Amino acid sequence: MPKISVIVPVYKVEPYINRCVDSILKQTFHDFELILVDDGSPDNCGKICDEYAKKDKRIHVVHQENGGLSAARNSGIDWTFQHSDSEWITFIDSDDWVHPKYIEALYTAASDLCCNISVCAYKSVFNLTETVNVQTLSYRKKETEKCYCDNLGIVVSVAKLFHKSLWSNIRYPEGVIHEDEFTTYKVLFLVDQVAVIDSTLYYYYQRQGSIMKSAWSEKNLVIISAREQQLEYYKKRGLSKIHDKIAKVYILDLSDIISSKLILLPKELQKKHEKVLRKKLRLALIKYRSSYHYNWKSWTVLAAFPLYEKILVKLHLI
Repeated sequence: MPKISVIVPVYKVEPYINRCVDSILKQTFHDFELILVDDGSPDNCGKICDEYAKKDKRIHVVHQENGGLSAARNSGIDWTFQHSDSEWITFIDSDDWVHPKYIEALYTAASDLCCNISVCAYKSVFNLTETVNVQTLSYRKKETEKCYCDNLGIVVSVAKLFHKSLWSNIRYPEGVIHEDEFTTYKVLFLVDQVAVIDSTLYYYYQRQGSIMKSAWSEKNLVIISAREQQLEYYKKRGLSKIHDKIAKVYILDLSDIISSKLILLPKELQKKHEKVLRKKLRLALIKYRSSYHYNWKSWTVLAAFPLYEKILVKLHLI
């Protein structure tokens, strides 16, 4: 059986799926299987996946009703536990692509450094052909907490290789966006150290119509719940440095939503959420005052205490 399971959720990416799959099939490391999860895609993606499976015995296709990215990833994980003896898992999104050395580098780094997780650099790209010429690959072992503190973007699910055992009891929450923010950190902190590759081996395509590029909506408010769960998780485990960083991010998220995002919602939804979010922000400014240093005229404070602005205006202080 293959050492590595590559899981690719597929939904409405007909213009991009070939580029993604072809980049995987061109890997310098060959001992892998590719699980394409057709998440009820209404275009020809399902047929394209089946055609690939006919040509390459390493490819397996799972067809299911549309359930969203989390459900598709979960199906891929479940498939590997039920049908494969693979030891490792990596996730690749179907509109992205990877460097030919992506799997080899992640596997070599994890194996040589005796780590159960390896990570590489990823790059947001805006054209269809961008790649980086990687001449040499270097990697090092790094404490998970420091790795996270240095780069909060590490929370993304892609650009990583996980030992499959780490996913025995963890799955993505279904029916919500920002699923990485609910999940990846729980897997990362099952280990004390990770193998880090600084080279860019994953290309994250920024296209119109993707989940991350779609208009801000009420669904995006789930990020607040994700931050609250993260804060509780880090506090329980004594991860104080990350806790302080996420506390600041939580405050900034709340103030940004109140100041610039709620206005994008219908008025009835603005009214529904504004009072709750302002209260959360006020409590956060008090609870995490040692993590977030602010002055009394900052926009964050004004978002939490809107009456302050009127007072400051009257006093000609702003």
